[in-house]
Amino acid sequence: MNDDLSPAADPTIQLRNIVERGLQDMTPGTFLQLSAPPLPATLTPAQCVRIGVLRIITLRQTLQLQAARDEVTALAPTLGHALPDDLFMYHCEATRVNLITGQDEIAIRHLMQAYTARPGVIPELQDYLYMVLAVMYASLQDYQQQLLHTRLAARTLPPGHPYHSVWNEHVRRANLSWVLGTTGYTQEALKLGQWAISGLQRDYPHSGTIRQVRTESFVFAAQLGLLSPDNPDLQAARAELQGQVHHPLNIPVSLTDALLAMQRGDHTATRAAFNQALSTVRHLRDHGTIAALTQECALNFYRSIADQDSIIEVLQERVTSLEERRKRTSSILQHLTESAADLIRLRQELTFSRHELVERLSAIGEGRDDHTGQHTRRVAHLTYRIACILHLPDASDIASASRLHDLGKVSLPDRILLKPGPLTPEERQEMQRHAEIGAGMLSGGNSNILQLAQTIARHHHERWDGSGYPDRLQGHNIPLAARITAVADVFDALTSERPYKPAWTRQDALQEILTQSGRQFDPEVVNALAHLLHENRDLDLEGIDLEGIDLAALQREMQHDSPLP
Repeated sequence: MNDDLSPAADPTIQLRNIVERGLQDMTPGTFLQLSAPPLPATLTPAQCVRIGVLRIITLRQTLQLQAARDEVTALAPTLGHALPDDLFMYHCEATRVNLITGQDEIAIRHLMQAYTARPGVIPELQDYLYMVLAVMYASLQDYQQQLLHTRLAARTLPPGHPYHSVWNEHVRRANLSWVLGTTGYTQEALKLGQWAISGLQRDYPHSGTIRQVRTESFVFAAQLGLLSPDNPDLQAARAELQGQVHHPLNIPVSLTDALLAMQRGDHTATRAAFNQALSTVRHLRDHGTIAALTQECALNFYRSIADQDSIIEVLQERVTSLEERRKRTSSILQHLTESAADLIRLRQELTFSRHELVERLSAIGEGRDDHTGQHTRRVAHLTYRIACILHLPDASDIASASRLHDLGKVSLPDRILLKPGPLTPEERQEMQRHAEIGAGMLSGGNSNILQLAQTIARHHHERWDGSGYPDRLQGHNIPLAARITAVADVFDALTSERPYKPAWTRQDALQEILTQSGRQFDPEVVNALAHLLHENRDLDLEGIDLEGIDLAALQREMQHDSPLP
């Protein structure tokens, strides 16, 4: 992307490129200058929302937190134009910014909105909510839950997605690095941090995350005795912070200097560095992880030199931090409790309306080529179980949407759909049209379930090797929900009696699907099916009610993690 603000560079074109592909190699300063209000009138309202969300992210990453909060407020009135991914990211980022700045009640409101919006976004983006929850647990200094949710944030966005620069494998490693380092896994944290920095420098050299990760890595390297005081990156960090005595990054840099001075036995330099770090902690009223680590290291130093006055002073600050943490924990839990009732009610209403819609649509197509009318229910149940084994948080939505995979068959004549013998090439071509017809019938819906159903209907006959239809997609380019439904659909078709064949045994059907692994089907999905059938030899796929209590029971049985705290 052109990172030039000369008159020859059209700002509207640059902004449209950002909307489509994200920030790419543009510096934060250039982007903030380019996207400063008012935006060009030729941009659509939805494009303006995405630009606004990217501004919030950029301001947070560069630690301009008050400006980020102002941007959250300014963008709120325009959210009616937001696309699902942008609405979700807005509430996620608003949660993070408000948590960091201590606005817990506002943060929890945005967290609930993010959770409500989460089912409507692509699966790879959904895991970002785990990262947001990890930030919340960091605010509470609940390191066990922080580590758990950071690890749960396993799926990241593919290259080319507008938010890939925000949520990619490098950023995931960076976040995990800090959590591991503050929970005692210092070597692992340093290695992950170095990988994250290397990846970000290659793919997003101007990412604001690089500066934070590098600064955090100084602390871990110093703790392990692997950092020299004249390290060029450390010297550059000191130079960047010159004159910014209360910048948040001064805490880890000063802590690093204190650890290095301790190692060389320079008590005067150690004291000066700890004084600088603790002064910044007090000024920023920081009671988070880095503040706690700084206080702990300072206490160890003052104990080693028997400086009772300093020990008492730091202990008093530590007590104050613990009391603030207690108050904040109580406050956050109270707001979560108050919001939970509204969230549960909203989710129940949304779930009921979505399932009712699926029921009505699936009733249109059921019974044409399955005299029991249970094929779609069995496919949905098997899809759900496979998705659970793959640890997909939207397993129930995928299952519901899979019931509409063959909706397009309502347009096929009985002479083709119920033909007892082989189809002619012309008949087969007409049969294959049901995928596009079904997708067309489901297009234009605002419900995430209908959008997912449209994707499944169109792509559940694509093949892993690229020889399927209608779009000849290959491998991971085939949407995961369609790959799962394809395996469940074929397994049920093989084990069911049809006008043109008797029912196969489950063992024979599984063997056929295993044979087609890597050709017709995603090997990972096939392995999940094989595992499911091996562990559940008496698995009952008949008469499943995905809209009732059975679904909740299955969720408990599969021990599927919920992103709610």
